[in-house]
Amino acid sequence: MRAPTTPGNPGMQERSTALKQHTSFMFDRWPRFAFRHPWRALGMALLVFVVITVVASDGIGLGARTARTLVERDPAAAIAPLDYVLELTETAFAEMRALIFELSPDSLAREGLRTALEGQIAALTARHGLPISFAAPAEPELGLPAKEALYRIGIEALHNVVKHARARRVAVTLAEGAGQVSLSVADDGVGFEPEAAFPGHLGLDSMRQRAEAAGGQLRVESRPGSGTTVTATLPGLA
Repeated sequence: MRAPTTPGNPGMQERSTALKQHTSFMFDRWPRFAFRHPWRALGMALLVFVVITVVASDGIGLGARTARTLVERDPAAAIAPLDYVLELTETAFAEMRALIFELSPDSLAREGLRTALEGQIAALTARHGLPISFAAPAEPELGLPAKEALYRIGIEALHNVVKHARARRVAVTLAEGAGQVSLSVADDGVGFEPEAAFPGHLGLDSMRQRAEAAGGQLRVESRPGSGTTVTATLPGLA
């Protein structure tokens, strides 16, 4: 999120940065941490929930007060802090929605894989300003364990993009056909040599294990300078 650069709004950028840092810390580490330490992960999630609330409320208040100060002497200048308030509100809402989903065990069963991925993509886009397109014609015919596997693979792949790819665009595609369901995450980032050691290889190992445990496979296509596509394919319901 980009804070407005108008006079009289000190601290806006700091609040945006703080919100991104705290939520990134939680969501970058959540899947593996929650698996190993469920109760500590719950405590971390609740702490992040409080941080999002406090930082967003503080930032919204600051932006609104800045706009009120400017509107009388320079109405045009008040637009930037009002835009900041709207952006911060949207970011906080997306982060809260993603967090609530993670804390609710039946969210995936209740809302479906497509909606779950949409929520996480919205949060990542708001947090990092990275354009992420999402194509999913329909909710796939999969059992809940398979949906959980694809959801975790998708989130891990997206976090790898954010942390390592230096991408400008990302495309996420959920497709079904020929008795299979596939989820692909493609970016236009720096790429890597799949056979060599590279940052994020542990995440790819985790994704591969999830796919194989669900009876499927993970394919990684990448070359240095040519971006990366990670595709998980699982068998659909017979």
